[in-house]
Amino acid sequence: MCLGNFGNLVLRLFEHTKNTSHIEEAIIAHEGALALALNAHRKYGSLRHSNDLQLSYLAQAEYFGNILVIDQVLLTQRIAILLLPKDHPYKFQYLSYFGRSLLRHFGRTMNPSYVEEAIAVHKQALALVFDRHSAESRILHDLGCSFLARFEHFSDILDINQALSAQQRAIELTSDIHPDKPMYLGHFGRSFLRRFEHTRAASDVEDAIDVHKQALALTPDTHPDKPMFLNDLGLFFLLRFEHLFDIHDVDQALTAQRNAIALLPDDHPDKPMYLCNSGRSESLLRRFEHTRNPSDIKEAIVAHQQALVLLPAAHPDRPRHLNDLGVSLLLRFEHFFDLLDIDQALTAQRNAIALLPDDHPDKLIYLSDLGRSLLRRFEHTRDESDVEEAIVFHKQVLAFTPVMHPDKPRRLNDLGLSFLARFKCFGDVFDIDQALSAQRRAIELTYDNRPDKPMLLIDLGLSLLSRFERFGNILDLDQTISTQQEAIELTQDSNLDKPMYLSSIGRSFLRRFEHTSNSSDVDHAISAHRQAISLTPDAHPDKPGLLNQLEIILRSQTDHCSELEIILRSQTDPSDPYDDVEGYDTGLLSEGESSDESLDEYFGVQSFTD
Repeated sequence: MCLGNFGNLVLRLFEHTKNTSHIEEAIIAHEGALALALNAHRKYGSLRHSNDLQLSYLAQAEYFGNILVIDQVLLTQRIAILLLPKDHPYKFQYLSYFGRSLLRHFGRTMNPSYVEEAIAVHKQALALVFDRHSAESRILHDLGCSFLARFEHFSDILDINQALSAQQRAIELTSDIHPDKPMYLGHFGRSFLRRFEHTRAASDVEDAIDVHKQALALTPDTHPDKPMFLNDLGLFFLLRFEHLFDIHDVDQALTAQRNAIALLPDDHPDKPMYLCNSGRSESLLRRFEHTRNPSDIKEAIVAHQQALVLLPAAHPDRPRHLNDLGVSLLLRFEHFFDLLDIDQALTAQRNAIALLPDDHPDKLIYLSDLGRSLLRRFEHTRDESDVEEAIVFHKQVLAFTPVMHPDKPRRLNDLGLSFLARFKCFGDVFDIDQALSAQRRAIELTYDNRPDKPMLLIDLGLSLLSRFERFGNILDLDQTISTQQEAIELTQDSNLDKPMYLSSIGRSFLRRFEHTSNSSDVDHAISAHRQAISLTPDAHPDKPGLLNQLEIILRSQTDHCSELEIILRSQTDPSDPYDDVEGYDTGLLSEGESSDESLDEYFGVQSFTD
């Protein structure tokens, strides 16, 4: 292996381990490679090794927070480009390397000016590259990655479409035997994943799976990227499961992720990651949410514990794995209500926070997660100190979150939900006013094209509905329906959350009917529930509940007897709701319970975020 390739290998290792000896080795190797290239008067090799050396300096400076060195590296590359004559044959290479440095620095700083310049620089390089030059595919690939990074920051769908277009062209120009082709395919698949997360178009998941299968076919088992491709394939199967609810997809996800883990020795720096939330445990958690099989959540928790055993006490990823363990324990608590789980979750999350310095970028994330866990325990125990502490943590997080930070709206919403929980328990009007103020501010800061805006609107509706339930002001109920309607209009039919939004507005229409006796509200409620059912896959665990809700509404109305019969049949055999059900006994109402009593129970206020 040549010195340059060895330097790149240990640089990648440093990015996983954060072991400073690795970055020092990378710098020494790249300095040696550059010296050899200069002595041999190899211009192209000198350029490549010089860039690799600067990237190593950049990684070292970013790790130690040395802004002066970072600025110096970028300035050096910028000056080199300015000094080149316009007709320099390798100017495109200088531009390409500079664009990669800008993109890397954007990933660390989230300063939009860096990704904007990276895109402009890559476009300039592409315009200068010789037709069919071997560097053309790499420049196209890097341009695609820059568009992807800007999409992840601003959520402009045009950016992700341009990313996919550039990456596809890069792949078309690259032969199957080229060593970079699997990497191009892997990034191409991740771009499909990002677009799917935004549009929920099932075809994007299918394309991501196909692309990763191609990457795997081109990658031998001994290649260091093989576990990464297997793990990513597992995540894509998991996403398809969340869209279609075919349990076979989770099984395939677990198979791919277990194969990835089997290829790694215990001392591999990525093994804890693949064991946990970007790997096997994530699939186990999703299967648990679908099947409620306690063995899945237990195995996921054990995976987190195994990851922690593999990590040294001072490893920089230890806080993340502690926090992920806490989140998994919280999930088990939310299903089985064992207080030991929530207590252990809080202990793990507090330990994660204690290991981080105050200026660590993940500290605010972990404080937010701790606040949510405290809120869950408060909802179960009604210990006021838990909700007080949750509010304190959420305020602390917001105080250090810039106004234009992409997580600002969600963090405002978390604070609002904490105030809402305290209001529902103690009835202090100050709390509901604070909840509504925080949630409205969250919505003001969120573009309509952000995928989380509908959920923010739904949560605002929950607070308005709670105030209506306490004080009876019909205007609050009208505003509830308006916000829910806006959330539905912003949500595509392919989004798996849309049935929940439709069910929520259906309940609100029924609430208003109780107060106004306007029959059109019942019609709107029935229509919303019908649409929710039609958008929900038969295998989805919420489908029976939606059918039951519609049945309760129809039972209260005398004009929908034929539709009620169909609903009853579907609950007998969901696979074929029109089969003959002669002799069917619904048994849906307990002895002595009237349909009105069942309706009253259905009308109860429920949390749409639980």
